[in-house]
Amino acid sequence: MIIGNSKVGKSCLMNRYLKKKFIAENFATAGVDFAQTKYTSRQGSNIMVKIWDTGGQLHFRNIVSNYYRNADGVILTFSLTDEQSFKNLRDWI
Repeated sequence: MIIGNSKVGKSCLMNRYLKKKFIAENFATAGVDFAQTKYTSRQGSNIMVKIWDTGGQLHFRNIVSNYYRNADGVILTFSLTDEQSFKNLRDWI
């Protein structure tokens, strides 16, 4: 899962990782979006990776919290140009 305030780059981070390119469009994610890809491990096992991109607006926090319980990992995101987005990580945790 990728979580954090709105407009800190969660969707850009997901697209950069999965599509290997930076997409500068700035559309707010409504609720939760996800993408998936398959990797082959060094041992030859197929691994399906699903990345959940969450909406950062306050009114989506209750919806997003339902997805946490099945997550294997969380990426906390913030903007270096927005100190409050860093301070709000405590709320996201």
